[in-house]
Amino acid sequence: VHDLVHDPGPTANTKKHHQKNLTTVMADYTPASYKGDPSIPHADENNFKAWIGGCWGFVALNYAVDLFEPKPAWTPDYVLATAEEAHRKRCIKKGTPYKSLLQVREEKATKEWKFQTRKWKIERL
Repeated sequence: VHDLVHDPGPTANTKKHHQKNLTTVMADYTPASYKGDPSIPHADENNFKAWIGGCWGFVALNYAVDLFEPKPAWTPDYVLATAEEAHRKRCIKKGTPYKSLLQVREEKATKEWKFQTRKWKIERL
């Protein structure tokens, strides 16, 4: 069992010793922070750090989704603009007057509507 236990060696001990000295030296230069009225019950420092860390973790995960979420290569606006451009080029080649795709769709819909209403009127008579 003793063979499996890892001995950190002398460097770990010197690092711990250096950290203790550094924290004691820093405590001499910076006073303890004011933690509020002692008569008001407070959570211990570890719970507070966990709560704040959880809030920051939630914010980080919320924004990390935007980084990893698959997004379409083209937006609908881009596709429509490309189709409009191709339609305009075809109209120029043919020598026909240019009408936007929206105008063409509206004309088609009104023709269809006129046809449907005329058909309905014929059936009703």
